[in-house]
Amino acid sequence: MLTLLKLPKLSLMLLFFTYSCLGWKISQINSPWYIWIAIAIIALFVNSVLTNPSSRIVNFLNTFFKSGWRAFGGIILGSLFLFAILAWFRSFLFGLLIFCATTLVRVDFQMAGFKSKHFFWVTFVLSLMSLAAGILIHLLVTGNLSLIIGG
Repeated sequence: MLTLLKLPKLSLMLLFFTYSCLGWKISQINSPWYIWIAIAIIALFVNSVLTNPSSRIVNFLNTFFKSGWRAFGGIILGSLFLFAILAWFRSFLFGLLIFCATTLVRVDFQMAGFKSKHFFWVTFVLSLMSLAAGILIHLLVTGNLSLIIGG
């Protein structure tokens, strides 16, 4: 059973504040609903990548680079990805911060002896809750919450 005493509270707070800042930033630019769905899918993807053993990722990369055309396509996609990183450097750093905070939570969960499924569900639910908290805090600070509630 998941005990609250063994939970890595400091790294979970860091993850909460990171996703809350992301929710605040996305709420600030009045993004459409499909951006929120994409962010939830990305949070699910980051959690699932960190939950799976790294041997599966290595096996995928080995099969991906077996032929010359696949390697060439991978190099082209990598260079386009590098250009996107340079073009949107601030967004890239924010995504890197989220990935590092999630990795820290993963390491802390392993050190505390939790299973992978506990890590996945706790971090996924926490990331969605903190995204919602970031939106709510932004709406409370700007005074736009009354528009949503209907008051």
